[in-house]
Amino acid sequence: MYKHQILFAILAVSACGFADGHQIASPDGQIQVQIELSEEENEASLFYSLFYKEKPVIQNSLLGVDARGIGNLYRNVSIQDVKRREQDGEIALLYGERRAAPDVYHEMDLEFASKTDPDRALHLVIRAYNEGVAFCYRVPKQADLESISIVREKTQFRFVENFEAWEEHGTEGEYLKAPISSIQPKCETPLTVELAPGGPYACLMEAQVVDYPRMWLSPEADLPNALAADLGGEAEVELPFQSPWRVVMFADRPGEIVEQNYFLQILNLPSVLEDESWIKPGTVIRCVRLNTGGCQDYIDFAAEHRIDYVHLDAGWYGPERDPKSDPRKPKDDLDLPFLIDYAKKKGVGMTVYVNRIALDKYWKELFPLYRQWGLKGIKFGFVAVGPQEKMKWLYDAVEWAGKNQLMVDIHDSYRPSGLSRTLPNLMTQEGIRGNEHMPAAEHNATLPFTRYAAGAADYTICYYNKRIKNTHAHQLAASIVMYSPLQFVFWYDTPDLYQGEPEIEWFENLPVVWDETRVLDGAIGDFIVMARQSGEEWRLAVLTDDVERDFEIALDFLAPGRTYAARVYRDDLSVETSRTGVKIERKTVKRGDHFSVTIPAAGGCAVRFSPASQEDIEALR
Repeated sequence: MYKHQILFAILAVSACGFADGHQIASPDGQIQVQIELSEEENEASLFYSLFYKEKPVIQNSLLGVDARGIGNLYRNVSIQDVKRREQDGEIALLYGERRAAPDVYHEMDLEFASKTDPDRALHLVIRAYNEGVAFCYRVPKQADLESISIVREKTQFRFVENFEAWEEHGTEGEYLKAPISSIQPKCETPLTVELAPGGPYACLMEAQVVDYPRMWLSPEADLPNALAADLGGEAEVELPFQSPWRVVMFADRPGEIVEQNYFLQILNLPSVLEDESWIKPGTVIRCVRLNTGGCQDYIDFAAEHRIDYVHLDAGWYGPERDPKSDPRKPKDDLDLPFLIDYAKKKGVGMTVYVNRIALDKYWKELFPLYRQWGLKGIKFGFVAVGPQEKMKWLYDAVEWAGKNQLMVDIHDSYRPSGLSRTLPNLMTQEGIRGNEHMPAAEHNATLPFTRYAAGAADYTICYYNKRIKNTHAHQLAASIVMYSPLQFVFWYDTPDLYQGEPEIEWFENLPVVWDETRVLDGAIGDFIVMARQSGEEWRLAVLTDDVERDFEIALDFLAPGRTYAARVYRDDLSVETSRTGVKIERKTVKRGDHFSVTIPAAGGCAVRFSPASQEDIEALR
């Protein structure tokens, strides 16, 4: 450890008086960042202001870190160099909510040095995209300095007004709309902020968290309307070093929050996996009858209903919290080699759950073993997040799983930071209040515009369980709205609950990878209307809160000059169409038509649009 503590500070923005400042704007000119270096009491501080469409959003906000081992760089610093560059590209996505993502930005790299010790240097890198702003700290190699210890960040988000935001705390908390001034410590990200009634919006997030503590947001003492980065501990870093990106994404309407949720991925590095051909997104059913016969029933059900994977959940190798339970040895009444082979012959893959207690002990030998067995994926349970060593372990474990051709689903506290681009076998993660809690419909209408701003989430769709607090058609729609490339369906359900309900065909033909995503309408906490494209087909999903709503939806997303056969799955609670209250209707439609539907309280509607054959057209006349 270092014998003395010294502070290394980069600080950020003023809303006025920028004569000596540095500016950068997004390619479309809608976002501006202003940087100014001021000196007060012989201490240089870097401030930033952030404007959207010429209106101030964040001002007088500090940037930087406090560290041991960096000398007196926090005082008497000067700007040594400013480099600018532009990027105009596109990133192909292996899977996701769209086929590709734009990678278009303007970058400004400011180099600072100490006036008293010119060998001590740091960089502030700012990128302005049309979608938002990202900035990070880079510390290059320096004379007689191989590492530093980061104690805390100085990064602030000081809003110009007491805007309202959707605050959430804990692993799987509920969302509360509250003014920024009342937000409690350790608020989760993404944090969606409403800059004016009905929009625009800003989302605070972080990207590329690898060997560094994760970030929460906490109030900044004695500063009104200000939040600050609250790290999950200190960080020992080798030089050269780059911090995670601090991100502010903008959206004019709620739907743009969803449509732009590729933003964190483009801030991450390209894939480090040499081979990605084995990564196969798909639907999953969770098996809780953890014996050979019980698992065969799930495999048969999955094969019959075209579900891609059967997942063995907690208990398949013994009590998950018992240190004596060994995930290298299935229970005596579970013939796993037989089941894996049985499933393979039926075109079904197998995945398993492993608790953190066992992962800590066995992960290095476990993943090659699972590949040898023929397993396709693993769900990490109750992993610890926050401190640097925990975040680094997660990255290393996912990378090792990828090298052993295992897809990964991280459950409990983990929130995505776009690492699925670098490690595309990281398919999904929880960090969401999903159907394990059976949330109310208002919560489900909030999630797309809050948690899903950061990317995929394992919501765990459920269908038959009597604890569901919304309609069955709402759950059908949720399978489209709640994006996950490993999409669990029938979470609390068992094969014997199925009694031939015809709407189950929706899950039998459910895409989990999309070419395009459009949010046609939506209001946070009220409702969402979403259309997604997969090949020549489109899926439309509508879900609402506890208010009955009428919708008139223009089908302008359909390809021109084509006729589509539409299968409509909607609530019909006035008559007993089935024990699930879902009615199926069929019709032909084309671009320019309008689709009208009344959604009951806590209800939903799901529609599949397929190119119509001549037989379809004649049959549906």
